[in-house]
Amino acid sequence: MPRGREKITPLMHRVLQTLSASRVHLTAEEILECLEGVGRATVYRALDRLCEQGLINRLSLESGTSVYEYVREPHMHFVCRECGNLYDIPAEFASSLEQIMTKCGHSIVKTDVTAYGVCKNCRMAE
Repeated sequence: MPRGREKITPLMHRVLQTLSASRVHLTAEEILECLEGVGRATVYRALDRLCEQGLINRLSLESGTSVYEYVREPHMHFVCRECGNLYDIPAEFASSLEQIMTKCGHSIVKTDVTAYGVCKNCRMAE
């Protein structure tokens, strides 16, 4: 459950800058490489806190890898099972989903949609 907004530490700010400057999804190790002199456990704690605050998203892929992204416009994800590429797909479905869940008596905190398949590049290469 999100703890709400808490103080953003200088390290958390650096992690946010790293992710916001990048338009790709980064693993914790890739983020760690961008932050010289910072310990692994410290970066993981910062990532956890930023996820709890809703400032970044953690995506757990079928491969067992987790990647992180800066929260931007609403979108879903598509992962190619051939090449492993991860694509952002523009999609605004949160309001429709929230209406449906409200009718059922539920309350949505977060929506995360990831589709898996074969991307157009891999399909064309077949």
